[in-house]
Amino acid sequence: NSKQRQAKKARLTSIYGPYCWHCKCCFPAKDLTLDHLIPQSKGGSDSLDNLGWLVPNATSPVETASIHLRDRLDIYNRRHKG
Repeated sequence: NSKQRQAKKARLTSIYGPYCWHCKCCFPAKDLTLDHLIPQSKGGSDSLDNLGWLVPNATSPVETASIHLRDRLDIYNRRHKG
């Protein structure tokens, strides 16, 4: 539902900031798109630990496919250290 999605976006921003996890640049949260670090097709969940922000030009199918799963796993694993 829309309210749950907005709450999840706000929580993600409060935890990780409004940074694109791929390019590491800061953007206004309204300009970012939610993305799964580990794609759902690879067993990824909708938990906050598995979500990150991407800038819109990095979310086209061609761009998203170019972001290697290894890079996504590195970010996911760094979040789970400690």
